[in-house]
Amino acid sequence: MVNDKVSSKYNINLAILRIIAMVMVVSIHVGINVHWTQYVYAGQYGVQLFFILSGYLIFVSLESGISAREFYKKRMLRIVPEYWTALVLYWIVGVIEYLHTGGIIEAIGQYDSPYGIRYLRYFTFTNVLLPSNNWYLWNNRNAWWTMSSFMVFYLLAPLLHIFINRFYKAILMLTFLLYCTPIFRQLLLRFLSGICEGGGEGYHLNEFCAYMPFSELYCFFFGIVIYFAVREGKQLIYIVYLLFILCIFNAGVYLWECLLTLCLIGGVQSQLEFGSRIKKIVAFLSEGSFSVYCIHSRIVEAISSATGEISEHNSINFLIVFCITCGVCYGYYGLYQYIKNRVCIKR
Repeated sequence: MVNDKVSSKYNINLAILRIIAMVMVVSIHVGINVHWTQYVYAGQYGVQLFFILSGYLIFVSLESGISAREFYKKRMLRIVPEYWTALVLYWIVGVIEYLHTGGIIEAIGQYDSPYGIRYLRYFTFTNVLLPSNNWYLWNNRNAWWTMSSFMVFYLLAPLLHIFINRFYKAILMLTFLLYCTPIFRQLLLRFLSGICEGGGEGYHLNEFCAYMPFSELYCFFFGIVIYFAVREGKQLIYIVYLLFILCIFNAGVYLWECLLTLCLIGGVQSQLEFGSRIKKIVAFLSEGSFSVYCIHSRIVEAISSATGEISEHNSINFLIVFCITCGVCYGYYGLYQYIKNRVCIKR
């Protein structure tokens, strides 16, 4: 029997944590562009918070009795249209930029062109499964490397749900991944360095190996273990485990993952109360976080370039670019939802 605390009932705390994850991701990219990274470096771990949240929420969904087929269908309808729309828009903007400089052949006419045939790897979620010596192809300076990790986890989730059905099984798997992930990355790095031309020079293999889906799988398991800990009433054991991980790794390697997991445990265990208006605002910001995630990187670059250094204080430049970016991204989300709803109504 599923504990009442583990249900698909809307929890505003989780929506707030999703917004926080989005703010963290946007903050680090804005910080990089306005040279204020040292004050927002924690933003790079917003991706890990998204992964941990997904691990927890996906197992909540699977425990509701949904079939694997229906699960895949819902995930695809939730992610693919919006993600592909962003990809098409990025392609159009990128090609127009090359047209402006007279480099259309460089843009799409060659095998390794950033917007050529190999750009399709983004549509198939394989951009971080296939190494490339073209940085624009496997990472493209966006947050899209994460889409490979999300998709691999979603594909594996129904199978994992069958075999990982108890707290101790989940925590054992998490322990295994925490131990093996650094080893996997090193072995993969050595292998790719041996087969890539020039010893992998120009392939950014360190980043590639770190961002591989199987290198990030442990993050999802932090969230999966939360699900079983709450379901079986073993939250305290899990908290002690996380503190132990912090101790043996000297609060280093998995520091932020453990801290974010503790925050999520608190969010799952409690429920903040707000008025209906605040709930609507939180729901809108939370539901739009994926749109922001998809398009914010290019928006940040454009706004940073357009505004320049308005102030001699980088903190003010950061605030201006951050606010405009979020405004544009949520404007895009509202427009996308409006068009999508109109299309659905006509159908």
